[in-house]
Amino acid sequence: SWAAGREDCLWLDKVELYRTCRVAGVVRRLRIDPRAGVIDVTITDGAASLVAQWPIRRPELVLRAAPGSGLILEGMARIDERGELLMVEPAFEIVAGPEL
Repeated sequence: SWAAGREDCLWLDKVELYRTCRVAGVVRRLRIDPRAGVIDVTITDGAASLVAQWPIRRPELVLRAAPGSGLILEGMARIDERGELLMVEPAFEIVAGPEL
């Protein structure tokens, strides 16, 4: 329900592929993959989830997105090879998440 209160953002299940959009969600997982050279952050809005991915070269910015924090992403989404909604190198803003 926290993400639903963000009127400036789309629900994740309403994202149109290959169109720039702004979404909000709560960070559920942060994963560093040194072999692939990427940082993955999975967010959810309660209805769907999305994986945002950045290259490891600037980890200090992304690593502040700890599980439980709120994250606003702006970028273009697509479906990855695992069938997950994915944004590559979206602009992001870490915001106060829901009260736990």
